[in-house]
Amino acid sequence: MAEKLINDDAVDVIMAPFGSGHTKIIAAVAERYQVPMLACVASSVSVYDQGFKYLFGTLAPNTGMTESMVEFFKAKSPDLKKVAVYGRDDVFPKAMASALATSAESGGLDVVYNELYAVGTMDHSAAISAIKSADPDWVYMTGYTQDLILGRKQLADLGVTAPIVTMVTGPAYREFTEGLGELADGVTSSTWWHHSTAYTDAVGPWSTTADFYSDFTAAYKTDPDYVHASCAAAADVLVNAIQVAGSKDKQAVRDALAATDILTFYGPIDFGDNGMNQGREMPIIQVQGEEIMVLYPESIVNADMKMIK
Repeated sequence: MAEKLINDDAVDVIMAPFGSGHTKIIAAVAERYQVPMLACVASSVSVYDQGFKYLFGTLAPNTGMTESMVEFFKAKSPDLKKVAVYGRDDVFPKAMASALATSAESGGLDVVYNELYAVGTMDHSAAISAIKSADPDWVYMTGYTQDLILGRKQLADLGVTAPIVTMVTGPAYREFTEGLGELADGVTSSTWWHHSTAYTDAVGPWSTTADFYSDFTAAYKTDPDYVHASCAAAADVLVNAIQVAGSKDKQAVRDALAATDILTFYGPIDFGDNGMNQGREMPIIQVQGEEIMVLYPESIVNADMKMIK
């Protein structure tokens, strides 16, 4: 299909398919024909370590999330010593759990529990009992919204009292807070983007994050997530690169993409040597009451972190 787009349809640019795996395959085709390709839903470094010169991704690496979170939590909680990691055995959740465990150890924390649960698990009580016995200061759980709702309920039911509970990426979605009510309060998460971030003076049709959010919700009657934002920002980047290049010439557009260093409603975009966006600091968010607040980075903070009591 990629070769048809290039050879038969004579496209000037390819927007990559969803996910790191498919992106890596199509990137090789785009590279062979020297067609610029923008990837908005591929965060695995393994996609970008092939030496490709025509591939550019708007998501930052997974590890950027976990390293900044460890550093931030240590600063906010000097007594933080022990972390329990509990991840879903699935591509993205597993990668995030592994990255957090590595970042925690590198940051001098003691990883007292580090296990995966199978897709479809409906009872986490055995694992959570083991976590409780390990007495962590921080519980980090990965999965999808229903996994995390169940996990948070069972943490409470079994009396786990860690002052920091992080769930990736459930709290970014309204269904998480609606499904948990008061139990969602205080849960932290990390995400590539959330609409509560407040970037202003941005390049493109949306000069602020609020403008994008307003247009999106009016059109689709639902909140945008990081995929919507990353892909819309990729389109902003493409338009900007064509304007800078002054043409749709593939080499000129490729060179303009490589030199990109702009602020979009989604945040900064500055492609590194491997084509990944190196300009972003991953937002750390927290449920406070019924709102999602931004704790990090400093440039868009709108709340102080609170510990779970």
